[in-house]
Amino acid sequence: MADGVAVPITPVRAITLAPNILRGTATARQRPVAGLFPVADAACVTDPLYGRGVSLAFAHAFALADLLDSRPAVGAAQSERAAHLAEELFGPWYAQAARDGLARIGLWRAAADGAPPPPQGTADTTARPSMAAIATAAASDLTVWRGLTRMLMTLSTPAEVFDDPDFRARVRRARPLDGRTGPLPPTREELLDAMATGRGAQR
Repeated sequence: MADGVAVPITPVRAITLAPNILRGTATARQRPVAGLFPVADAACVTDPLYGRGVSLAFAHAFALADLLDSRPAVGAAQSERAAHLAEELFGPWYAQAARDGLARIGLWRAAADGAPPPPQGTADTTARPSMAAIATAAASDLTVWRGLTRMLMTLSTPAEVFDDPDFRARVRRARPLDGRTGPLPPTREELLDAMATGRGAQR
């Protein structure tokens, strides 16, 4: 970016909140407070990489409004149903985001250490495919691509897509594309050299 195009109004602030949180106060994991209903990020936060927070927030708000309209009496029954609603809505997205986050951390740590990436697949055909395996298959299988896109856009839950037997079979059968359509990505050594060169130029 050219100098003067944008002027920061604050120092750089790191995100101090863990990227994936499902709060017990919003679900049945803790005793809820009657009449208090955490909504949206106050109930669940998933990795902002996916950009689905607003979609889940609206889904939760509308579902909670319908619940309170049908159960207006404040009390244990209302609180229990609201807690289960939050668990049912947020639980699958939280679990998938946490799973993907752990896999991504493993890849990043291996890259930082210059080590081979950890295996992303599994021989267990009953297990949910890894996101890396699904993304690889999506490059050559349009059905897998559509399923992955629907999940990423919050149109279908992870279970609806990734636990479908035909979807899993297609992921297992898919093969990486033979050729590349663009330039090869830089190697780790090339990236480190570029970073070092950039720091030297700044000094």
